[in-house]
Amino acid sequence: GINAEYGGEQGVWSEMDMKWTGLASLTLVAKLNASKDKGSNSNTSEQMRLEPTESKPSSAPSRLSRLYNFLDRLEVVVSARVTSFSGRLCVNISPPPTDCVWYGFKEPPVYNLQ
Repeated sequence: GINAEYGGEQGVWSEMDMKWTGLASLTLVAKLNASKDKGSNSNTSEQMRLEPTESKPSSAPSRLSRLYNFLDRLEVVVSARVTSFSGRLCVNISPPPTDCVWYGFKEPPVYNLQ
């Protein structure tokens, strides 16, 4: 069921029992940029760059080259499929002049994730 409560200064609050079945899939692909060139954010680039120093043995540059080649080809792929979820959903519509809508579950929802 749906329960609507008006909070005055806090806007309109509503709670509802929600149950959904179907299929939603998400695939996230991440790739590391191991290039020797500096990017637009030099602080992050400096921390990520790997450069041989003069105190290293002469084989260090070739090891680093192999590491760069490996990292340039490395991709991390994460996939998930949600087939159902249910729980008590709370929605808050803030009063004007804001245009915010806040929503979330009162407790962690029950879901089926593959």
